[in-house]
Amino acid sequence: MRIVIKLGTSTLVDKKGILNISYIDSFAKEISKLKKSRDMDIILVSSGAIGAAMGYLNLNKRPKELRKKQALASIGQPLIMQAYRKAFEIFNLNVSQILLTRYDFDDRKRYINIRNSINELLSMKNIIPVINENDTIAVDEVNFGDNDTLSAVVAQEVQSDKLFILTDVDGFYDGVPGKSKIIPKITKITDEILELASPISGSGKGSGGMQTKLIAAKIATSSGVTTFIINGKKINLISEAINGKSVGTEFIPTKVL
Repeated sequence: MRIVIKLGTSTLVDKKGILNISYIDSFAKEISKLKKSRDMDIILVSSGAIGAAMGYLNLNKRPKELRKKQALASIGQPLIMQAYRKAFEIFNLNVSQILLTRYDFDDRKRYINIRNSINELLSMKNIIPVINENDTIAVDEVNFGDNDTLSAVVAQEVQSDKLFILTDVDGFYDGVPGKSKIIPKITKITDEILELASPISGSGKGSGGMQTKLIAAKIATSSGVTTFIINGKKINLISEAINGKSVGTEFIPTKVL
């Protein structure tokens, strides 16, 4: 089985804006068990570079200026990768870093090279590829804008079986989160469902809200990838979903034409 896991900024950064090392350690423990017990191919699509840099520099507000976001991304990316490296090496796993922009997928030669590179990394068995948008150089014309979309495109490209989008709520609600019910299973993402979702990041530190996650689910399911939106703070939900338990919101793949 091959899975892609997208970790959002709200999952990786705590309420004080500091990179949540204890969470990353617990996450690495779960992923290492899955990989070794089931011999799974696991790819991470990780946000958090700008959020980690904000905490590192004691900044309270995410900047709007492109050059400032690019600078923060260059500061935060090594912090994220260092945390992953330390967490996974305890379980004799290593991480690799892949930084991408939309242009890399629009150009066929680059697209093939990305796929070949990821497949080669996965063939090494003890490597966890960590993919992020190259925010340090990305501009509006060539960026994805959020890693939800990037995770869906990656899941398409590597022909993943499942995509897990980790966030700070328990799933997709039919109203206000915490005051309404979670929709456990969605077979079709309609305009009505999209209207229920907020386009704004609830934490204020990330770039995507629930609406971007639904759009990502729509992209992934259209290519046959079962997609889940789950609470990333609750460890072992990925394992439970793989074992057939109902967790978060599951999006059923549509027929690929």
